[in-house]
Amino acid sequence: VARTESEVTMFHVFNSELVAEYGSKVVLFKEFDEGRNDLEGDFTSESLQAFMDDHKFELVMLFEGDAAIDRIFTKEKKAMFLFQKKDGDHTQQFKEAAATLKDSMIFTKVKFSGELGKNVADYIGVKEDDLPCVRIIDSKGGDIAKYVYS
Repeated sequence: VARTESEVTMFHVFNSELVAEYGSKVVLFKEFDEGRNDLEGDFTSESLQAFMDDHKFELVMLFEGDAAIDRIFTKEKKAMFLFQKKDGDHTQQFKEAAATLKDSMIFTKVKFSGELGKNVADYIGVKEDDLPCVRIIDSKGGDIAKYVYS
């Protein structure tokens, strides 16, 4: 049985050979970061949703499309933005910080060259002369606190 929701295709496997290989649990396979996450033990619909929300995006997600807007702004999550024109040493340092701090906020990088990138930069108060730079936002109740990381 398969269904697609929020860019995730889900399968319920009845094949005993697959269950023998992977165990009787929820397994999320993905083509980035660690490649696989396992949800151990019993679960509820809430814990399954939280597991998917925690693992379906890259450690440092590219800020593009509705999923990024929803994840950060609609769900009012804290986020650290890396604004840049191109990758460099700062990109790897940002990813290392994300690995350490991933439980405290979302890490996202923004391509300043695209329309969405320029719009979010303008919204957060980033100018082209600031690049590359990091900004932290905390959105709660429609208010957004913006912090310059120096």
